[in-house]
Amino acid sequence: MAVVPRNYSAEALGSEEQTALQDGLVNAPFMGDEYTGSFNGIYFKGGMLLVDCQDDKSATWLTEVGPRLEGWKGPLLCVKRGEEIPQVQSMTVFLPRSADKSYDFALGLVKNQNLGLSTSEWKVVASKVEGTGWNLNITVDDESYKYIKQKGFRLSFRFSKVVMRPQRPKATPTASKDPTTGMAVVLTLPVASPAVQDATAAVVAECRR
Repeated sequence: MAVVPRNYSAEALGSEEQTALQDGLVNAPFMGDEYTGSFNGIYFKGGMLLVDCQDDKSATWLTEVGPRLEGWKGPLLCVKRGEEIPQVQSMTVFLPRSADKSYDFALGLVKNQNLGLSTSEWKVVASKVEGTGWNLNITVDDESYKYIKQKGFRLSFRFSKVVMRPQRPKATPTASKDPTTGMAVVLTLPVASPAVQDATAAVVAECRR
C-alpha cells in the first residue's frame, strides 16, 4: 500500500516529510485500546511511503488513518494499493557546472538536449549543490525510465554526457543474527519490520475526498 499526496505526482513527499509521516504512523497505533494493524515493512520510493500490511484489517486501518493523521502538516494524503499505486522510478543525477543557476534551468537543458525525452512528469525530491553542480534525486515516469535505460543511463547535458542512475529504495532495515540458529533476523520498529517489498494487493482503495 502507498501513502501519497492526493495531488501526486505534482506533489511528492520530501525526505523530511517522509520521516514525519513514518513517525506519525508509528505513534498512531498508541491511541485507543483496540487492535490497529500489523506490518511487514515500510520503505520510501518516488516521493511516497510504501507499507506492506500483514492483513486486511491492517490495510483498512491504514486507509482510514493515513489521510487524517494527527499532527500532519504536509500535503493532503490518500492511501492506494494494487494497480492504483503510481508507477515511478527514483533516480539520481549530478549536473555539473550548473550551480550558478536553478536546477530547473539545468533540467531544462536535459529536456531540450535529448530528443524525444519528456520531463513533464519528473519531480525533484531532494536537491543539493555540490561543488559547481546540482546533485538531484528525481522521480521519473515509466516512459522516461525506459528512454533513459535505452540510452544506457547516459543523457546529453551541456557539451557532454551525464549518468542518471536508478536510486535504491530508502529502507529502514536493521538486521542481526539469531544467537541460537545463526540465521539473519530483521529487527522491527514499533509497528513495522523494515523488509523491502513492493505492495501488490489486488483490491483497489480510492482516495478519500
